[in-house]
Amino acid sequence: MNVFVRLVVPAFATTSLAIALVGTRAAVGQERQGCFVVDPFQGLVELDDICPTPEPFILPSTGANSLGTGDVQVTLRWATIDDLDLAVTGPDGVTVFWENPGVSGLGGQLDQDDNSECLTLTNSPVENIFWPVGAAPNGEYFVEVALFQRCGSGSDPIDFELQILTLGMTDVVQGTVDDANPSFSYTFLLPTSAPVSEAPDQ
Repeated sequence: MNVFVRLVVPAFATTSLAIALVGTRAAVGQERQGCFVVDPFQGLVELDDICPTPEPFILPSTGANSLGTGDVQVTLRWATIDDLDLAVTGPDGVTVFWENPGVSGLGGQLDQDDNSECLTLTNSPVENIFWPVGAAPNGEYFVEVALFQRCGSGSDPIDFELQILTLGMTDVVQGTVDDANPSFSYTFLLPTSAPVSEAPDQ
């Protein structure tokens, strides 16, 4: 009888390939996902080592959208497709980040969150948190940058830049995160922009 050897291509493709061979076994694994062939004597034979790995879809660089600003604005920029996260804790103890993006017009707000969960990727990502004019409390602000997820196959350290705007004055802070040191913190004061501390987290 005919034995069908089925090669199911990775999920990003929309077609599959079936090859009819002369043999003695019926087709198996028809609903199996992945890259494999059916051997009439050995059963399923995995082909992951020779199947191509799909490259992530990367949006063309078009620059950041119009970013929110005000009395306080913290903007994170880096140059890889990985998912870095920005979080800022205000003097009131409320942390603004991807799980608590804030409410428009009230307190701190996250309005730009690129490469989130590696779903839609850009190689010039931006994250932005801001307090509108009149909505930023005075006191100490704690900023954290975290390597949330690698979206590619690389393992190199990821350089980033923080731009911190307070009452019209701008400070630029540069740092690096990697798998061994996945977070970086920085503290500043309002109304003054003098930093309190700057260090990678251990």
